[in-house]
Parts: sequence; C-alpha cells; structure tokens
Amino acid sequence: MPNPNAIVANVLRVEPPLEAGDRRERTVVLEGERRARLDPGNPRSGGFAQILDGLRKMGMPVYVEVDPTTLAVTRLLIPDVTRVLALRESNDGLLVDGTCFAGAPTTTSSWRRRCASRCARVTWSP
Repeated sequence: MPNPNAIVANVLRVEPPLEAGDRRERTVVLEGERRARLDPGNPRSGGFAQILDGLRKMGMPVYVEVDPTTLAVTRLLIPDVTRVLALRESNDGLLVDGTCFAGAPTTTSSWRRRCASRCARVTWSP
C-alpha cells in the first residue's frame, strides 16, 4: 500500500527563493499545487531546500514524505528515472528491466530491480 504521506512530483518552486545563509521557513510547491514545509528548526531543511531547488532547475521529480499534521518534509529521496524495457511478474513482486536516465544500459545489458507494493507511483509514457 502506498504511503499516504508521500508525494512524488516535480518541484514547481521554493518560496521564498533561496539566499545564502538564509534559514527562513520555506514552502515547496509541487505539481498539482501540493505543498510541503521546510521547517527551519530541522537541521536538514537547508540541504533539502538546495536539493529541491536543484531538482526544480533540472526538471527532475522528487519523492518527499511529509508529517501529516504540519506538512513538514520528513524524508526526501530522488527517484531513479529510467526507461522501462520490460515488466514481468515474479513470486515476490514485479521485475522491471530498464536503462538508466541517459539511455545507456546501466550494466552490459540491462539492470533489474524488484518492486513490491511499497512503490509510490509507476507512470508509463511511450
């Protein structure tokens, strides 16, 4: 079952914009007008802000988990963006064959990753 407090989306903007040494509270606006807070009391928030702004500039998606009460970011992951070559069912989940983001295989032929029900979102685009 997907985490109800997880968001997988592109970053639209970080408000207010980043300035060196600035530790103000920030709001991250994600696709679908979803919002998350960066709490200045959390020592990781400065790093989160820099990563989120970098992903915004690159047009890359982000996976964030938020506290359901405060909407503060509690976890940040960068999804592995790939081209899917094949999907096959296996006894312990879904077997995915693909290539890395740049289009070159990540090994001599392809990589394999097991994806069980904990996946937040799988999107398909030809």
